[in-house]
Amino acid sequence: MTESYRRFRLGLKEWLTTVAVELGGRAGERLCRNLNLPAGRTCLVGLLVEPLAPERAPRVLGVDEFAFRRGSRYGTILVDVEAGRVVDVLPDRTSETFAA
Repeated sequence: MTESYRRFRLGLKEWLTTVAVELGGRAGERLCRNLNLPAGRTCLVGLLVEPLAPERAPRVLGVDEFAFRRGSRYGTILVDVEAGRVVDVLPDRTSETFAA
């Protein structure tokens, strides 16, 4: 219900966080100014939270190739099979890129 040293209502903080994620600093500041929301670019960037890193490396790794553009550009996707999430998307399908 409450936060320590709260500067905004919780609903307003959710709105500002969404604006920060979608638009970033200066563009988000312009949108907030048009919507009469009290936030500057440094405030918006300060609301961003770094995503949590996985605790461990995947045990079972799935590898698949796909086409960015059919017939001309291919990529490789690496998937953690147990967790069901994408680990990385490689820009090509060469063995050197995969090994690195």
